[in-house]
Amino acid sequence: MNNPYPHRIDPDISAPRNVPRRATVLGVVLVLLAFCAAGIFLLWATPGSELLAYSPTYANAVVNTVSGNAQRITVAANGKSVTVSGNGNTVTVTGDCPVLTVRGNSNRVSVEIVGKIVISGNANRAYWKAAHEWDVPTITTSGNANTVEKQDESN
Repeated sequence: MNNPYPHRIDPDISAPRNVPRRATVLGVVLVLLAFCAAGIFLLWATPGSELLAYSPTYANAVVNTVSGNAQRITVAANGKSVTVSGNGNTVTVTGDCPVLTVRGNSNRVSVEIVGKIVISGNANRAYWKAAHEWDVPTITTSGNANTVEKQDESN
């Protein structure tokens, strides 16, 4: 059969018309979802991956985050930044912490080695033992009655 319109698809050789377009789109979406689920599972199942699972030390997080109120917790920084959010928390940060961020009110945070301390809120206290690069870490505070002090070697 000679097609008088060569730029158009010949209806005799086109795809069957009994497959609805919605079914094709749904199939593509389902395949994409399956790939995403497989990727998340592999990331979760890989030892040392950066996906955060609940742990008291938050050891595998990119940024260690403590949030809530009136918690007493120890966080192993291991070269990662730490963020404390909430009210009335007592947090001890062990290891090297590039940036310590404290948000909220009446939090008490002590950190071993720190490069920068950022505090926002009221009546927060941060204590550090050693600075990351200089004698004193970079300190930024906003709010009222926040204190940042070097911790005595005896504590």
